Amino acid sequence: MNELGYFKNEDIVHSVCNEITNAKDLYFLSRVNKYFHAIVSPKVYKTLIARPFQVGTPALHEAAKQGWLALARRLLEHGAPANAYDFTQGTALHHAAANGNLAIAQLLIDYGANVNSPAKSGMMAIHAAAYAEQADTLQLLVQAGADMNAVATKNMTALNIVATSGNDELVKILVDSGADLEIDDVYGHSPLRNGVDEGHESVTRILLEHGAHPETRSITNSTILASAVQTGQTGIVKLLLDAGVRPELSNRWECAALLHVVCVRNKPLLRLLFEQGGADISGTSPVGLTALHEAIRSRDVSLVRLILDQHVSLASALHFPKLRWHQSLPFETRRMLRQLLVPFEQLTVGQERYESKPLYTAVQYGDDAGIVRLLLGRGVDINALDARGRTALHQTARDGQEASVQLLLSWGADVNARDRKGDTPLQIAGRHRRREVVQLLLRHGAELEKDGEQDGDTGSQLMVISPRSAA
Repeated sequence: MNELGYFKNEDIVHSVCNEITNAKDLYFLSRVNKYFHAIVSPKVYKTLIARPFQVGTPALHEAAKQGWLALARRLLEHGAPANAYDFTQGTALHHAAANGNLAIAQLLIDYGANVNSPAKSGMMAIHAAAYAEQADTLQLLVQAGADMNAVATKNMTALNIVATSGNDELVKILVDSGADLEIDDVYGHSPLRNGVDEGHESVTRILLEHGAHPETRSITNSTILASAVQTGQTGIVKLLLDAGVRPELSNRWECAALLHVVCVRNKPLLRLLFEQGGADISGTSPVGLTALHEAIRSRDVSLVRLILDQHVSLASALHFPKLRWHQSLPFETRRMLRQLLVPFEQLTVGQERYESKPLYTAVQYGDDAGIVRLLLGRGVDINALDARGRTALHQTARDGQEASVQLLLSWGADVNARDRKGDTPLQIAGRHRRREVVQLLLRHGAELEKDGEQDGDTGSQLMVISPRSAA
């Protein structure tokens, strides 16, 4: 016995019409008496059509939602409008699609339901099927002429929706049926970008195989490759590189080139960008940093070696552009500034610029003799000056890095080099009360006074902490 139920005479029919107030009542009524053999009279169906089962919910919509095929058929046979809207401004086909009720969806289409009727939100039945990941219903709607490129909330197409959810089967249905691969959502994200953002490697492969463009940019100018790199999706990065994406493309909003983002996070991915993508290690980020700069700051000797090994021209690899003053700020401060989306170009003070050399950077970010030794072994200029005229020895003396001072001196660093202010490493060490460094510099020939230019305060400090003062 189906959910329609059977009734003997019109008196019962009249009673049924008065008592039925919702779909559940009708459903249970169908199982009350197996002898109800006559189909419920047209009067019952006309009553149901005219009176909602629930507030604002027509009987046909409720049947489509619950999967009550026989009830839906009888309602349609007795004149229920197939394209009527409920209180959500959706049609019965929306409900059938969202709940995967394929037979009812087919029935509604057979009775003239418009497959492209939009709900109040702009969502069509095809979007409802895509969100609910109902493959059979989606296929039916496509075959019935549903607009695959129609956009719903946030300018999402059905393909954007299923690419985001990562449903390979639904993606294949749409792309094989000719869905547009390049319609962006409100964020400027194509279906491919949404699939990559969510880490769906198989979706990425399907879309690329069907011709999706891999070098599009979002409204923030970020690239698809940048998204894959930042989330550490090595498999997706390989797919994008195989598709011909150029790895040197940068993401200006995050103020970092792709290599800089990955070099402190994922060495296998960095190697992939070098070996397969041909990434240019000498390229700079929008704030003027190179990948080597970031690797040195990470204090990872093997990573620095990996980067240096990729470049035939050490001079090019070790070149560092001039940096704005904010580059001398602590890393956490710069990170917070980036989060506040303050353009670094607006933080420039006058024409002040600092130029960081790799050796200077190595000693600036910690007493790591391994990296310093590696750079020296690769032929870096031990006495190279930054824009302030300081050498690496100035920096190590200031910070009290005794091991690095010893290493630099053993490699021939100029112990009496002066910066633009006329300060020597010895004077800087004395000013910062670095007793051991002062003694080390003096043992290596640092001049306590030179041409009478040393200021009195610094001279007094050196006399107090140096071994000569005890003589």
